[in-house]
Amino acid sequence: MVQDVTFIKKPTQHANITWREKKSLYLNQIRTVKAESLTVVACDKMTNMESYFTAVQTMPGVAEKAFKGTYGDYLWYYSEIGKILADTLGVHSAISRDYNSQLTNHKKMAAIA
Repeated sequence: MVQDVTFIKKPTQHANITWREKKSLYLNQIRTVKAESLTVVACDKMTNMESYFTAVQTMPGVAEKAFKGTYGDYLWYYSEIGKILADTLGVHSAISRDYNSQLTNHKKMAAIA
């Protein structure tokens, strides 16, 4: 299960790819994993999402420099994961619903700021 959800960077294959290209590869990887593995992805990414958006809100300017992608990149990435969860687990599954609710709340906070 861990192997299903861990992005394995091969130095020769992914030496000079951008943050967004790396994330695209990971998204393609998780599109085909089992539901149990995708649940692990959701929990991990919910924690990461919370950390990222909290850092951006509490340390504007500083947090953005610490992360490799832009704010828009992170919104795109977490939105794509939300779509994968909804498509694979179903829009009514608790984990998909919780993940997408958290993402929606962060998007609303961004619109207010």
